[in-house]
Amino acid sequence: MMSLCVMGCGGEKDDADDDKKDRVDKAGQLLDRDGEDDEDEDEDKEPAKSEEDEDDKEPAKSEEDEDDKEPAKSEDDEEDKEPVKADDDEDEDRKKAEALMNGLSAEELYDLGTDYRYGENGVEQDYDKAFEYYQKAMEKGYGAAANSIGYMYHHGEGVEKDYVKAVEYYEKGVELNEPVAITNLAYMYEHGYGVETDYALALELYEKSLSMNEGMAANNLGWMYEHGKGVEQSYEKAYEYYMEGLKLYSNAQWQE
Repeated sequence: MMSLCVMGCGGEKDDADDDKKDRVDKAGQLLDRDGEDDEDEDEDKEPAKSEEDEDDKEPAKSEEDEDDKEPAKSEDDEEDKEPVKADDDEDEDRKKAEALMNGLSAEELYDLGTDYRYGENGVEQDYDKAFEYYQKAMEKGYGAAANSIGYMYHHGEGVEKDYVKAVEYYEKGVELNEPVAITNLAYMYEHGYGVETDYALALELYEKSLSMNEGMAANNLGWMYEHGKGVEQSYEKAYEYYMEGLKLYSNAQWQE
């Protein structure tokens, strides 16, 4: 902490010494007064001001003086301020933004949503914008966008985790024939997340997704047969599904 220069520090001016002496003298005078009686103390007090002294005071301001003050601003003056941007202008900006989004393809909207979701390609991460672009892409029939929103609710990514909403968006993805959404919905039924556990429906959905060459569906089917979940346990079938999933995964990697 920085030191403070209190009385006694070197380098003070002569005025400071004089001031110190005055304070010492005053202290001595106060000590001398201890033996004096009350009458002497009263005589030493500053005499009360007379009426004439009161007259010498600065006169109180009259009503006319008050009138000379800067007048309070009226409502009209407030209206003269620079107006805040009108609602019409905001609506116009919003319409332009919507027109721009409407001019993009479903895939372009989805890609923008993904950029904002992960903060990639020169934009800052913004889950609200990611949701907005995904929603627009989904409205244009892009199933992967519905799956992405479902996944975000499933895992609490940018939103509070909500299995029921996750199922809702996965189902929209299924309606749009998105294989990954079909696999994810099957997973929800397999484990009872947001819905009652239904192994039969899970198997049906996995098979449908697998028919669309979705590798994870094959992997999950293999797991169900390995552990006998909703089916008779069969290591042979489990192996077949695992190998099929591996093949689909390898092909997908090669195509990329």
